[in-house]
Amino acid sequence: MSMQLTLLIPGLLPVWETADGLLKPPQPHAPALRRLLRRSQVTAGSGSLERALFRLFGWQGDGEPPVAAVTARADGLDAACWMRADPVHLIADLHGVRLLDATVLQPESIEARQFAEAFDRTYAPEGLQLLTPHPARWYLRLGQPPRMQTTALPAALGRDIRTLLPVGDDASVWNGRATEVQMLFYDQPANIERERRRQPIVSGLWFWGAGAQPDALQAPACALYADEITARGLARCSASACNPQPATWQALQEAAGDEAAVCVVLDGLRHCEGSEDIGGWQLAVEALERDWFAPLAAALGRRQLTRLTLDTGGETYSVAAADLWKFWRRGPAACRRFSG
Repeated sequence: MSMQLTLLIPGLLPVWETADGLLKPPQPHAPALRRLLRRSQVTAGSGSLERALFRLFGWQGDGEPPVAAVTARADGLDAACWMRADPVHLIADLHGVRLLDATVLQPESIEARQFAEAFDRTYAPEGLQLLTPHPARWYLRLGQPPRMQTTALPAALGRDIRTLLPVGDDASVWNGRATEVQMLFYDQPANIERERRRQPIVSGLWFWGAGAQPDALQAPACALYADEITARGLARCSASACNPQPATWQALQEAAGDEAAVCVVLDGLRHCEGSEDIGGWQLAVEALERDWFAPLAAALGRRQLTRLTLDTGGETYSVAAADLWKFWRRGPAACRRFSG
C-alpha cells in the first residue's frame, strides 16, 4: 500500500539575524532535498510546530495554543489551567537581550527543585507555586489564564526578547514578576555553584503557553510518530497513540506497515536555529538527507509514497509522485539553500 507522509520539521529553513542583517548559512549537501523542494508546491505553513500539532488533533482556536496544559499531562501533572515558566539564560549585548533555553542550561533535577523552593518562598502568599516535573519544563498552576499574549519559548530562542515580552491587560504584572525573578535567582546557591563550574546561570523564567486543556481534542486522522513533548501530551489528552519517532525512513516503513497516512515530527533542527549552531544545523541536515530525504525521493519515484509534505512552520512544501518528472519547475527560493 502506498503512503501519504507529512514531516513536521521546524528549523529546516532557519532565519539567522545579526547586527548587520540576515546571515547567509552554508549550503548543506542535500541533492535529494533540493530536488524535492524544486518540484514542490508551496503554501503557507502552520506558523509553528505547536500550532501544527494542535491542528492535527482538531483544535480550532485562535491565538496561542494552550501548550502548558497539554505538556503538563505528558509530564504527569493533572488536568488544570497551567502556564509554562521555563528556565532560561539571558545574554545582554549592544544589540539587545537574547534568550537561550534548557538545551544550553542542562539543569539538573535537584537544581530545579532549589529554584522552585526559592520562588515559592517569595510568591506563595500570592497563591503561586512553581512545579518542576521535568528539569527543562517548569509550570505554574493558575486559576484562569492571564489576559495577555505571550511568545512561545521555541519562537523566542536566540532572538532579542525586548519585542517578544507579554502584551495585554495582565502583561505588566507578569513582566514585573519576570524582572523580580531575575533578581531573586541571581544569587541563589544553585547559580553560584553553576558559576563556579563555569556553567551558564538560570537567569529567570519565560512565561508562555497558558490555558486549560481544550475539550474538543480528537485523535488525528493519521498515524503519529514523535518523541516531542507537545505531541505526546496531545495524544494523552485525546486518548490516542503517539508512536516513538523512527530514526530513518526504513525504520518508519517497518513500524507503520500498511498505514495510508502518517505524520512524523523531526524536531532535531529546531534548537540549532535557536542557538545559532550553524555547523550543527549543516551536519543535521546532511544526516536527514541520508536517513530521510534521499530514500523518500526514491520512494516517491517507486510510488511507495503518493505524496510527501514538509511543514517547516513558515511554509509547507508538498510534492506528489508525478511531480518529480515536472522538470520545468524551477522551484522556490528555498531549494537554493542546499547544494547537489
